[in-house]
Amino acid sequence: METARVAANAGPPDAETVVLTATDGVQLNGLYRAPNDPLPVGVLLIHGFGGTYQSPPVDNLADALAANGRPTLALNTRDYGCCVYRDLFEDSILDLAAGVQYLQSTGATSVVLVGYSLGANKVAYYYTQTRDPAVHSMVLLASAGNTNQGALELGGERARLTLAEAARRVQDNDRASDLMPIPLGRLAAYLATPTSVMSYAGPDSASDHLKWADQIDVPLLLVHGSADQIVSPEQSTHAIALASQSHGSELVILEGADHGFSGYERSLAETVESWITFLP
Repeated sequence: METARVAANAGPPDAETVVLTATDGVQLNGLYRAPNDPLPVGVLLIHGFGGTYQSPPVDNLADALAANGRPTLALNTRDYGCCVYRDLFEDSILDLAAGVQYLQSTGATSVVLVGYSLGANKVAYYYTQTRDPAVHSMVLLASAGNTNQGALELGGERARLTLAEAARRVQDNDRASDLMPIPLGRLAAYLATPTSVMSYAGPDSASDHLKWADQIDVPLLLVHGSADQIVSPEQSTHAIALASQSHGSELVILEGADHGFSGYERSLAETVESWITFLP
């Protein structure tokens, strides 16, 4: 158990823009916050779909945790930003590995993985596929869950037809690397290659934290807003029920909070920091 810090006494953290290189050569931008008197456990924060390391709630949370003495790295994965996608979900493992290794190189003895929305799927996938011994615990915020199901719920019939066409192109090797429009309802339309679409949102996609929840054996915190209109809080409820191997798992529903925790940034930060602090 770490000694709890009071933000006002920790001093403002120094923030440094960093560029990491994954093992396949892809460069990743991030923001590293170094407190004056850092705690030993660092935090790697991964943004959601269409986001960056500067997007809420990742940026706000990283700042709040660093103000409490915790070294943080908010990192862009290779599919960051909006609105053209060519990457594969599976390659996010390389991005998170680079982030964990960077925090270790700065002195962190272990790392808390924090993933927001689609980033939560990446965090769950990373740990269950690598069993990285540097991982201290895991925090999943507004977890996206099964992205195939989510795409169909958001995009309706147009999304169903688009996913079917993407699957056909991949199977037939017909323009599988060409961009095609992907309708996602209220989230508007995006451009992605059929190969990328199948990787992120195909029926057999690895992008589903529920698929990996029962393999998580580190402490796990799930936080979801009760007013989330993008991803139902039931995704987190299902995950906590599946996470039988995680000792110290907990689910927190923030009443009234939306998908991005708008207006609940302080409550979110306090929830995450107190949970990390009082872990064994």
